[in-house]
Order: sequence, then structure tokens, then C-alpha cells
Amino acid sequence: MKQFNPTGKNEDVSVPKTEEECKSMLRQCVPGYGGEAMVGIFEIRILKGESLLDAYQHALEAYIHAGEPTGKWKCRACGTEWYGKELFKSTRDEKWTCGNLSCGGICEELKK
Repeated sequence: MKQFNPTGKNEDVSVPKTEEECKSMLRQCVPGYGGEAMVGIFEIRILKGESLLDAYQHALEAYIHAGEPTGKWKCRACGTEWYGKELFKSTRDEKWTCGNLSCGGICEELKK
């Protein structure tokens, strides 16, 4: 079965069928604290009544999007406002840059 895969590869992966299988697979994705954090998210989702697969998917997605900026941002170069998830991270200086790749300006978070 094709399924969301945290490695980004579109390949066949096994689908967990029990809570313990889900937890084990999450721990294998990210060893150490990251895996335990994903298991925590999974457990909370299960307590809220989500299906095993939905809770598993949410835990994986939380890991994928961890560290992304949130809220509204504004490009210092072109003045366009962006939502944090639309920005790109500069590989050169680790700053968040404009969602318009042809601009590439540095963005600043807008204060509420």
C-alpha cells in the first residue's frame, strides 16, 4: 500500500495494525526524543478517538512540520506578506526567505 512516508520516498510501506506497531514504527522513524514525542502525539490522538491510521498520520505530519514558522511574515525586499508555512529556509544563513523564489528576500515575523 502507498502511504505517507517520512523519508519522502514514494514506496510501499507496511501499515501498522495495532497501537504497539504504530508506536514501534514511530520510534524507528526518529530515534531518541523525536520518536518519543511522535508517540506522545499519537497517544493523544488515540485518546481523542481517532482511528489508528489517522493518529499515526498526524504524528508523522507533526514531525515533518516541526520547526516551520507560524503566523504572518513580511518580506523586507518586496513587502509581500506570507504565512509562515509558505516561506523557504535559506541554506546559506538559516533564515526564512520570501515565498516568491524570484525575490528570495529575508522575511520578518509580523507582531500581533
